[in-house]
Amino acid sequence: MLSTTYFYLSETIFLVGNSKKRQFEKHLLLGAEDFFSNFYFKKYSTQEYLVGFSDLFINSQNIIMLNNKEISYRLIDMTNCFNINTINYYSTNIDNNALYPWLVLKYILQLNNITSSVLNKIITNFAHSSPADSILGSMAHEHHSLENYLQLNNSIDKSLNIGDEVFLQIAPLFCSRIDNTLLININMLEDKHSKLIQAVLMNEINESDTSKILLSKPDKGWVTVESFLDFLLKSSFVDTDMINKLLENRILYFTHDEYYFISVFKLGMEGEDYQLTSLFHVKGKDITVLRRRFSFNE
Repeated sequence: MLSTTYFYLSETIFLVGNSKKRQFEKHLLLGAEDFFSNFYFKKYSTQEYLVGFSDLFINSQNIIMLNNKEISYRLIDMTNCFNINTINYYSTNIDNNALYPWLVLKYILQLNNITSSVLNKIITNFAHSSPADSILGSMAHEHHSLENYLQLNNSIDKSLNIGDEVFLQIAPLFCSRIDNTLLININMLEDKHSKLIQAVLMNEINESDTSKILLSKPDKGWVTVESFLDFLLKSSFVDTDMINKLLENRILYFTHDEYYFISVFKLGMEGEDYQLTSLFHVKGKDITVLRRRFSFNE
């Protein structure tokens, strides 16, 4: 009886101690996130346009020291990418708003010399559907089915029957956010985003002009979206009417001061990794944590 009591007491002490350790680690990670947020405001809120923030995405690992503990962190851009939730958008009306992200996806694949018979079929069905067409009902069903599939599996390459090795070439162009817009921050665009911009503009602009425009960003950034689009029109053969039509689409949204990013704070202790992953939304000088998730790896 004594040995059994001792066992349970030891187990209880271990669990309490482990719980306190985990709470301490959580507070450290949250403290690091708070420290980063404060540093971010001091460094960037004094600038009228947030041009330099994208430089933080380049470094794979950064370090914060807190309570004599080393906490590493990295940032992941979640803005200038193809948000797969735009094709999760579902409406009873199969209209241009629903078709547009599928066309962007088509051009992303096309510009990278990738084909998908599944995607081609979907776009063909869109193109031939109208309120009077009998195909409209089946098209809506197919669209809704694929939407559910993506939500369940979050794997666009499997949905479109694209091989793993091929998809790795374009994987950095994709992301999954909580909204259903294609958000393009013009002040965080780099040359690596050229194919995304070509696709967003329906491949009406060539690679050379796209690169020239992206590399011509003013030192303090674009003052407004209008100034960026004016420069784009003057520096390429893109049609003004087409740009205006694209801007009417509720899926596409150009901005100069709004973006999303993920931070991953990691606390490594004796071969264990305890980490905090957070999704941030920035609008002007306001920064909000939309989601947090703690995870533990041995």
